[in-house]
Amino acid sequence: MSANQTPTPSAGDLRSLWRQRHSRIWSFYCPQCRAPRRTPTHPDPSRPANYARIGLCALVFTISTWTWFSWKGLVSFVPFWAVFELVHRSRVRGLLACPHCGFDPYLYLVDVKLARREIEEHWKRKFAEHGIPFPQPKHELLQPQAEPQGRAQRAPEGTPTTQSPEESSP
Repeated sequence: MSANQTPTPSAGDLRSLWRQRHSRIWSFYCPQCRAPRRTPTHPDPSRPANYARIGLCALVFTISTWTWFSWKGLVSFVPFWAVFELVHRSRVRGLLACPHCGFDPYLYLVDVKLARREIEEHWKRKFAEHGIPFPQPKHELLQPQAEPQGRAQRAPEGTPTTQSPEESSP
């Protein structure tokens, strides 16, 4: 084999020389209703393009405030990154909540009971929009209704009742 020829890969060694690029669009399925979902941004804020944007903002800030801060202006990268991450995470949280079933993955990671309550409220709103009464959950239908306290229970008909002497006087 001469120096200007490249070796040909064998049948078991077929791989692409190109690295696979990850798209900005993040697609997934909702774990609650299995609806296909797509978000225009990736939920991970630590992507190289974001570092470049924040670095460029810090550089412009440093140049524009050079008379006051000089080289110390480059430290502005840290507060710019903090503000960016706060805004980015809040936008992503709003995008990840499912519009079909109301499932919010962030809320589910924090408090499962609260996430279930939010899903139930979502469905109550959906039913109310269409004018349909919201059905009661099965576990509420199976529980016997307790009588309110303060009511006297009546004895079945045909059983003698005892009265206090004060009640029996004519």
